[in-house]
Amino acid sequence: MTSRPLPVINNDTLPVQPNLEWCAKGLLVLGGGTILAGQPGVSKTIHAVWLAISVALGLDFGHFHVPKARNVLYLDYDSSYAQMRPLFEAVSRGMGYQGIPDNIHFHFPGDPNCAFEDGTLPPISLSDLGEHIAATVEKYDIGLVIVDSLMQAITGDPSSAPDAKVALQQGLSPAMHRNAAILAIDHTTKAVIGNPTVPTPFGSQAKRAWCRFSVILETEEVDGRERIRWSVDKSNFRKFVPFWTELDFQDDDGQLSEVTVRFIGTATSRTVQKIKNGRDTAAQEEILRLLTESESSQLERRDIPKGGTYDRALKALVETSKISKIRHGTYSLPDTLVTEQVDHTTTPDAPG
Repeated sequence: MTSRPLPVINNDTLPVQPNLEWCAKGLLVLGGGTILAGQPGVSKTIHAVWLAISVALGLDFGHFHVPKARNVLYLDYDSSYAQMRPLFEAVSRGMGYQGIPDNIHFHFPGDPNCAFEDGTLPPISLSDLGEHIAATVEKYDIGLVIVDSLMQAITGDPSSAPDAKVALQQGLSPAMHRNAAILAIDHTTKAVIGNPTVPTPFGSQAKRAWCRFSVILETEEVDGRERIRWSVDKSNFRKFVPFWTELDFQDDDGQLSEVTVRFIGTATSRTVQKIKNGRDTAAQEEILRLLTESESSQLERRDIPKGGTYDRALKALVETSKISKIRHGTYSLPDTLVTEQVDHTTTPDAPG
């Protein structure tokens, strides 16, 4: 192959650089990528839906200012429109809005309802879908592309640097070059007890290298209530101050009717589990004793002494699988411990 000089630009030929434009100031920048990661069950999708509707309507997302309404593309690998529509409608009601904004566009890879006009389906793999996403951005003037989630979108091993790099560069970078902001939902590595470091997106460091922001969601129990901590793993701009959110669910005859996200404010320092700390160890032993002596092998949080020491002890026992959190505010001994330590062997209710 004949060598050819690379096309280059310099100060004389460089196009006029527009000012930095935000989709959500401090979180989503036009032409840049953000990863929103967390363990399963931390409500990543609910927060992404709230953010999608906020951007579509031009409403601030908590303390993140949304300068103007923009069109949104929601690329969903984990669900279907029949499943997502009730969630979008419930979140909309929680925001005081009825229905799904018309400027939110959905694509569900592999769904026959998302076929081209000739009946053929677009590629499923994110790495093969990139130019189609970019064309969609141009056709509908998309300002924000949300991918839910990278775990399903990446062909091969999501934790492999080569596989992740190909998927992100070929699948999402073309849309970034069309000046869309990208929000990619991902899983995290599991937090290590005793390690105050914020967890990172699952597997490959190629994900962190690709994005401008990497934001981590974690569940924490504060004063007997479950909150979601937002921490920064990476930020190329201003300092990201950790904060909490709380979710409120309302149902009507067993159907989800309304979801509200409340922004609590600046979060305190991340809880560090001090397994070697005598008070924490004693608190764990006390909790195990109370569970063992309980007739149902279950305890509500209000049945356990109050205080941060017991909050840390509960979290440590759950993370080491010594007890189970079967629903919000209710704890149980695992079945094996129940069988070995107490006479009654009632199986705990399944999580709701």
